[in-house]
Amino acid sequence: MKKYLIFALCLLVTPAVADWWKMPTICKPSANRCWPSMGVGFDGGLWDAESACWGMKLICPGALTANAHEPEPISKVALGKNTGINTDFDTNALNSRERCFGLRKTTANGAMATVNGQSVRVWCRGVLDNPDEELANGEITYGTQPTCAQLAANGFVATLNGNCYGTKYATNDYFIECGTALLPTRIVQLRGATGWTSGAAAGGTGLANTNSIFDAMQQTSTTQRNEHFNR
Repeated sequence: MKKYLIFALCLLVTPAVADWWKMPTICKPSANRCWPSMGVGFDGGLWDAESACWGMKLICPGALTANAHEPEPISKVALGKNTGINTDFDTNALNSRERCFGLRKTTANGAMATVNGQSVRVWCRGVLDNPDEELANGEITYGTQPTCAQLAANGFVATLNGNCYGTKYATNDYFIECGTALLPTRIVQLRGATGWTSGAAAGGTGLANTNSIFDAMQQTSTTQRNEHFNR
């Protein structure tokens, strides 16, 4: 509509001559495009007055410093100056789910994310009780990060698990001992004795067989102790 309005205004002040529309002095709607290609995440029909071209980038609400509930068109000049943009977000990255630009910046193959200018761990799904935001590889919390003890209560350890943090240990099978650091001081396998049988399959119930079973159990315990405890 804006294009045709400009065209009509120019027509009113143009002298009535033959082929007047071919004259170089005739005003024509600008064909200047702000962006080389405009697909998902752009509105090619919006006039960017600040940049004097057609097409505006739609920025996701989370990437804006002002409270917003829907994607908003931002001028090319404002984007270049980061005006109104949350610097924790990359406005060159398309959020295909929301069909707008602005994904939270990540590093370490997506295992770390930027929150308030600081890098925080991206936790695997199920680690956090109340995550603040879901990312491609997991979830993050904006506030205080979980401690070793808090993670251990749910059977998790803060080790890298692919491209997110949080390795699950069955609490019936392992005891996670925490100190002051995020990673545990040691992990104790509670059910270390393996490979034993009972009854007839064990070769009877005589003293020799009983000693044999206990010798095997002792050897297993020694192996597990050497593996999980520092001397």
